[in-house]
Amino acid sequence: MFQPLVSIIVPIYNVEPYLRRCLDSIVNQTYTNLEIILVDDGSPDGCPQICDEYAAKDKRIVVIHKENGGLSDARNAGLDICKGEYVSFVDSDDWIATNSIESFYKIVQTQKPDIVIGDYITATESGNYQNQTTSKQIIEMSLFNLLKCHQPGHPLFTQVVVAWNKLIKKDIAKKWLFPKGAICEDHYTTYKYFFSASKVILTNEITYYYRTREGSIVNNLAKNPIRDNYIQFEYLRERISFFLDQARIDIANLFIDQYTRNAIYLYIIESKNKVNKGIHKQDILVFKKHIKTKSVKFFVNHLNICIKFYSILCKFSTEKIARNVILGEKGSLIAFIWKALKLPDTQLRKKLLFRK
Repeated sequence: MFQPLVSIIVPIYNVEPYLRRCLDSIVNQTYTNLEIILVDDGSPDGCPQICDEYAAKDKRIVVIHKENGGLSDARNAGLDICKGEYVSFVDSDDWIATNSIESFYKIVQTQKPDIVIGDYITATESGNYQNQTTSKQIIEMSLFNLLKCHQPGHPLFTQVVVAWNKLIKKDIAKKWLFPKGAICEDHYTTYKYFFSASKVILTNEITYYYRTREGSIVNNLAKNPIRDNYIQFEYLRERISFFLDQARIDIANLFIDQYTRNAIYLYIIESKNKVNKGIHKQDILVFKKHIKTKSVKFFVNHLNICIKFYSILCKFSTEKIARNVILGEKGSLIAFIWKALKLPDTQLRKKLLFRK
């Protein structure tokens, strides 16, 4: 039976304790017509030698040794030389199911999609495993529904947003390269894959094992929520601008409320810095004409109420709770204050409306 060539791209940096398990899971795939591209991104440990060791044993393996340029640059280096009809990305501290590529290709044969999204299991360093999603067996996803999954809190958020756990037509993957130097680079890229695809299939077949570990980019961001907020703010703005340029206002509107909440949060925490406060106020107004939610629109025009509420909230809770209230999936800060202002004779209402 004919098997099209599939290129598996593995960016590698400082993961010596995990690399062999990753590579073993790839070279032992039940689907054998593979081009395995190992991109040593200037790794300072024993990873370069491990790559060369595996390449000497398996002619399907191609090794690129390059100066450190980051995850995006490493993936792009693999895309630059790949020859497969399809591409799949694997992070070098993770591993894939033995039948991962075969499972993807069976769906390609029957459904003819441009992209297949697999399910995944999270593996902790202590050895615990957890299936993260609740997707149905095999479903076709529209562009609009795929982008709805890009909203934090959606049960399919990680499964859809990340570059790994997917089989992608090479022409689509090469059309949208990863932004060099960006953090959370997948957020700038995968939605463009879906935009370019004529058909996307999502399956609950377990194809990928995602390792969570101390020191990873994701865990470091979780410990620095303000920096995380800045990063979200940047990729949301880029995403909204992209879909407005494509005249897909319906999709842009999925993210405008979230973007505005992030901008309001940055405006609040920078309220004592006049320069930054002014910058964030302009950020809030960028997509003002596209805001549909009445409560969000109201607080864009009454930012001082948000600052006052945040100050009151911080007196009775932690900054983390206050932040979550502002950035909640449905705009908890905005919804909460909106309701409070509509209630007669409440102490909170009096505090919010009080003017010195």
